[in-house]
Amino acid sequence: MIAFNKDIFEVVAHQTIYYDEEDVRQGNDTSLDDDASSRWRRGTSRITKNIGLIVGLRRKDHADNGFTIATTHLFWHPAYVYERCK
Repeated sequence: MIAFNKDIFEVVAHQTIYYDEEDVRQGNDTSLDDDASSRWRRGTSRITKNIGLIVGLRRKDHADNGFTIATTHLFWHPAYVYERCK
């Protein structure tokens, strides 16, 4: 969640990044079918539901004065190393 004062700022753009859907490898493994090849590119040995949020805000009283905010949610467990690899 990204919180802001709606009386002062307006959203110019926003995007949610789903890390489980991002490719971590390039190319294709020709020995795999399409579904397995997609999992190979994404490195989905474990689904974490981790996300990133990005929002562009602009001041309502100064249209040329804005900024971008980004935040992320990462699941992490000390017994596993899978997030350190993505």
